[in-house]
Amino acid sequence: MIKKDVSLDDLAKIAKIDIKNPKKYFKELEKFSKPEKITIKNGDKEITVKLIDGDTKEGLTHAWLRHVIGYESNEKATTFFPMGQTVNGKKIPKVIDDADELKKIIKEAIEKKKDELKGSNPKIDYMYEKDGKTIEITLKFQKDKKTGAYKLMTIYPERGDNIYMYAPKKPDKKWKTWERNENGELIEIWEN
Repeated sequence: MIKKDVSLDDLAKIAKIDIKNPKKYFKELEKFSKPEKITIKNGDKEITVKLIDGDTKEGLTHAWLRHVIGYESNEKATTFFPMGQTVNGKKIPKVIDDADELKKIIKEAIEKKKDELKGSNPKIDYMYEKDGKTIEITLKFQKDKKTGAYKLMTIYPERGDNIYMYAPKKPDKKWKTWERNENGELIEIWEN
């Protein structure tokens, strides 16, 4: 669900996104932020994970606005999923095709890393690979004390191939990306 506190004007002003086709961003957001309840078997135990629609601060809506379109990226350092979008004047390469693929990645990470869903605020680090590209993704959860279900609070790319981070408070070079050296290791590169 699209929240009332986010408008096209907000997106254009705050994120400086390429807003040539704003309906595309909101159509994908609506699809991506649809709430879901996932039940996973872990041995003889069932784990419930809720993918909540959320708002600009948490949940799927937050993840899409902040880490795909760049909402609030002029205020805080932000990494972006590589989906071919333009953020703050930078064209981000495309590795992830659309909202459906990003949602599939979330479900895949939860299923493969279900053993890490423990405690009140678990964090999952997941390596997503596609077409020879690797993206290190972080998922953060909060456990509901009454139901025991885990609520996805956010998901973002940590680093990897074709990942960019915008750091608005840096005085000179504001964009960080990662490239592979001759040994195949990721190294940080700062650029304008």
